[in-house]
Amino acid sequence: MDNSLIILAGGKGTRFGTIGKALPKCMLVVYDQLIIQRSIIQAISAGIDKIFISINPTLYIKVKNILADISFNKKVQIIIIKNRFHKEGALFALQFILHKYTFNKVFITYGDTYFLNNPFGESKKIFIDEKDYFFGSKISIYENFNNAGVIMVSHTKKIRSIVKPASWINKNCYIWNGLWCVDARKTLVILSKYLRDYSKEKPDEDYLNFFLSLSKNVYMKKSSTFINVNNPIDLFMASICRLKEINKLSTNLNLHINELSKYLQMEIDHS
Repeated sequence: MDNSLIILAGGKGTRFGTIGKALPKCMLVVYDQLIIQRSIIQAISAGIDKIFISINPTLYIKVKNILADISFNKKVQIIIIKNRFHKEGALFALQFILHKYTFNKVFITYGDTYFLNNPFGESKKIFIDEKDYFFGSKISIYENFNNAGVIMVSHTKKIRSIVKPASWINKNCYIWNGLWCVDARKTLVILSKYLRDYSKEKPDEDYLNFFLSLSKNVYMKKSSTFINVNNPIDLFMASICRLKEINKLSTNLNLHINELSKYLQMEIDHS
């Protein structure tokens, strides 16, 4: 049985100006590695042996050429998908992949998510059980992080989700880090119903609640802290975290990250 991961990487980096028009966010460099390169390395080290990367057709060749120049474990199969449904949204792109390829259980994540630690660490156990999982982080890297995040409220590990600021977190709450591991066939049925019955303008987090309403065997798993790289501040903060990681810098750096993020945000607000 293949242990598979789908990375939805068709989003455009419109907040990154000229660079965002030329490259998808997943191909942005965080200090010394691409965002998607980090996710691939983490997945490989956790035993995932097939990785599907879904790309907007306009950037397909560019992404394929860049990844071809990076050395990965040759035993791992990396499939880059030219997915025209990204223009409709990430969930439409996912529906296309689940239709086209055969999976049993599969990890799904987004190409602009920078995981500070490996979120796929328990993949071998997760792939063989019958539960569906959504993964969440208990803390944020800096206070402005994920200000309108999807909060998963956990009671005995079963979950419901709401949209609240990150400051709303309490002992029973986790911020969804955009990672899920689900039964592919069941997910395709639920996803197809959602996309048929609901407007494509609805955000992805609405689908999470729709999924939870139709699936009883869904659990929350505590996972890696993360940064959604949506703008230059996020990219800069992720780079600092990477610098801290490779140089084993003091944990007090988190305090400086928080103060720096506030300063940068004020500068942007006043510009």
